Amino acid sequence: MEPMLNRWFFLCLPLLFTACASQPMHLESVRVYNKSTEDFTRISEYFTGEENAHGYRLVLRTNPDQRAGVYFAASFSDDLSSLPDGSIAILDILFEDQDDIRSYSFPLPEDRSGKRVLYLGLTGQNEPKNPKQIMAWKMRIIDASKQTMIEKESYLWRMPKE
Repeated sequence: MEPMLNRWFFLCLPLLFTACASQPMHLESVRVYNKSTEDFTRISEYFTGEENAHGYRLVLRTNPDQRAGVYFAASFSDDLSSLPDGSIAILDILFEDQDDIRSYSFPLPEDRSGKRVLYLGLTGQNEPKNPKQIMAWKMRIIDASKQTMIEKESYLWRMPKE
């Protein structure tokens, strides 16, 4: 009886791996950080004069020349290179002192292999004076045809409007 179970196990094993591998990419978590310029400075920058873009993070900013700001760090279930070319990250934010939702677009670069965490930074004139003024947010990844592929929002974003 035991050899029969072993055969079934080895016959079903590839199906199990196929089922696990075919799971769609999703956004696992989003955390909000207040970061300084020094938080992004690596030792290699002192030798090259350029920001270190290696590693698992893809950092995009509203003002690429300014690093200090509020960052939304989104962890994904898979490598960002599995997203189609032309993908755009959209960050919608509701601030405490405003009635309108502010929307920020971040086109994803073509070279994003090995990146699993996306840092979207509100920097320069887009940096909130007080990060605690962010009441609610929604992050989306859309494709070139503007179809939403991945989406996650804060708890307050989902609350019913009264």
